[in-house]
Amino acid sequence: MDTYDLIKKQILEINQDLLNIIETTCDIPGIAGDCFDIWKGTCENIKQQVKDDKMRVAVVGAIKSGKSTFVNALFKGDYLKRGAGVVTSIVTRIRQGHQLKAILFFKTLAEINADINNAMVLFPQSVDSNQKNVNINIQDEAHRKMLANALSTLQTEQLISQDSRSSSSVLISSYLKGYERVKKIISDEPTVLNFEEDNFESHREFVGDDALSVYLNDVQLEILSDDFGHNLEIADCQGSDSPNPLHLAMIEDYLVLANLIIYVVSSRTGIRQADIRFLSIIKKMGLLDNTFFVINCDFSEHDAIEDLKQVRQKIAEDIALIAPTPETYSFSSLYSLFKRQLNQLAPKDSARLNQWENQSEFILDHQKEIQRFNTALHRKIADERAVLLAQNHLARLSLMTSGVYRWIDFNKKILGQDVDSIKAIHHKIDQHRARIEKVKIIIRNTLNGAVVQIKKDLRHEIDRFFDTKSGSILGGAIDFVRSYVAVGGDYSRNLTAKNFASVLFLVYQDFKQSVDLFMAESVNPEIVQLSRRLEKEMIESLEGISSPFEAMVQNAIEDYQKIISSMNIAFSHSRLPSTSDLNLKSVKQSMDLKLPTVQAAMQYSATIKTEAVARLGYYTFLSLIKKVLRKRVSNENKGELKALKVGVRRMKREMEKSMHATFKDYRENIKFQYFLKLADALIDDLYARLLDQFQAYVTDLSAVVSDFAKKRIDTSKMSNWLDQMDHSALVIDQKIEQIKKELLLLSKG
Repeated sequence: MDTYDLIKKQILEINQDLLNIIETTCDIPGIAGDCFDIWKGTCENIKQQVKDDKMRVAVVGAIKSGKSTFVNALFKGDYLKRGAGVVTSIVTRIRQGHQLKAILFFKTLAEINADINNAMVLFPQSVDSNQKNVNINIQDEAHRKMLANALSTLQTEQLISQDSRSSSSVLISSYLKGYERVKKIISDEPTVLNFEEDNFESHREFVGDDALSVYLNDVQLEILSDDFGHNLEIADCQGSDSPNPLHLAMIEDYLVLANLIIYVVSSRTGIRQADIRFLSIIKKMGLLDNTFFVINCDFSEHDAIEDLKQVRQKIAEDIALIAPTPETYSFSSLYSLFKRQLNQLAPKDSARLNQWENQSEFILDHQKEIQRFNTALHRKIADERAVLLAQNHLARLSLMTSGVYRWIDFNKKILGQDVDSIKAIHHKIDQHRARIEKVKIIIRNTLNGAVVQIKKDLRHEIDRFFDTKSGSILGGAIDFVRSYVAVGGDYSRNLTAKNFASVLFLVYQDFKQSVDLFMAESVNPEIVQLSRRLEKEMIESLEGISSPFEAMVQNAIEDYQKIISSMNIAFSHSRLPSTSDLNLKSVKQSMDLKLPTVQAAMQYSATIKTEAVARLGYYTFLSLIKKVLRKRVSNENKGELKALKVGVRRMKREMEKSMHATFKDYRENIKFQYFLKLADALIDDLYARLLDQFQAYVTDLSAVVSDFAKKRIDTSKMSNWLDQMDHSALVIDQKIEQIKKELLLLSKG
């Protein structure tokens, strides 16, 4: 059991021990005050938060850098598909489980049909000349034939966009190719398919094949492994330079959730332009500080260890251009994997392994580097994570334990008091509690006023961020659309009236590809950067607000202590633990708050094509008239070019309208469904943490005092019971102090 799992287990045990005391007390009528109900709720919340605590690690890099091999080596088995080409078609999440299992989450029919209908926009030929604006249904055989016929009309140039396969044609082609395989699986409702134990490997065909992965929303693998805890998730992401621009957006969505990024670079290729672009995106998102760089060594590509060292030195220098002080580790994932599978290797792989093991310098270097990496990874996912987890919950557990101590102490002290003394104590405590309630009201009202201002500032910042002025995110997107140049060059070559619709579709594909990349590379990272900045500002603002309140709480507690002392009651447990700080992750987790994703979709209407074709007819007619009148026509396809420009202008107008609508909807979504909800949740959490101190030191003792005064309590029995509680609380306190000592050692390294 690693450090994190051990600390987690200890915290859950402490929490349960404390909960047992609280529940036992609550079961005795007239004994427990309101504080015990509050403490019980806090313990239940802590239990859920500890169980739900999850660390996410994203494994990213360019195509063929060895990401899947690296993850397989981590889990010591060939769980993810490896091979040539673009294998990983979807983010695959891996967790520790009780058995070997692959869980595949499929899209609904509505989602599939929406994908296809969006991809069919501006196709060169109508899918059905007898039906206008038909809504494709993948289950309809006639519709599938229409799609196949439409694809068959496309020439090579329509299947390629910006040196990559056209995303629309890839999407439609993939859906058609995979339909027969999944037709019995997909339905109107989300479908989940499990591949367990001996059938586990069957999941690979879905993950590694675009024709099948296109039907998936999510993939989760559960693996029997003792190397990682149950609450650790490692994601094998698509290549950052995938020809499908949607893959980059999917990677970014996961990076927002990730606590650690492992960036894999192949020693065979080094840092490429695609790596620089993607690392720039990660930097823009503010995530480079939590990134490890793994140089995945291909021993077969290097003649000597000196060559390998030079290569990794060059890679480290290139990375440093983006990340000034990168944490780099250099080893062979494939060698590690082969060593774990000695009895399962194919003859060819066994021969490679034997050859590598004869190169002792490579192996010694590999062993040193992988040990260094494993130490750093363990520190990150076990030690540092354990410290963070404990910090989030130990302070509240300690505070509640202190409150239980004081409740026990107080009851012990008044057991020997006479009735008149008990009534006097009851009266003074009641008076002080009235003052405490006023302090609580002041704090709550002030916090309510503070959250109003915080929300006002949030609205202003978000509205300004999405403003249409030049320099804003929307302004930049609009400028990109307006400055996009499509007509000319290759498009004007061999442009005729006959192939006009095909060229218009090609222009559309290039334009859409460019917009998708712009959104992924420029817009999404800026939104993440905005989110991190506003979250940080909220925390800082609330921490500043809480300082005077903490002083107010402490003053009220000191007054209470004086009142108790004046009645000759002294607490044997006088330690006053401080309350815990705000924890953004826990608050978001408890509210299930996630940053919404933005997708800009061009909602083209058929009028774009109709208008362009109508203009083509007009210009063709003019050209014909000129020929009849024997006027010179300077450019044979001048009319076609003019009509194409009309189509492009209309595309840009449609895209501008679409962007305005998309960004407006997203602005309201991120404002009301994320930031404003987060502000309320943080304020509530801050108030609860301030009240923790009141509950610990100024609990409602009036019910207990009243029962003593009315002689409804067996003092002998009560005394024995309090002694037992005191012992239990002491054990809990000792456990808390022991964990704190362990954390101190961890923090010192």
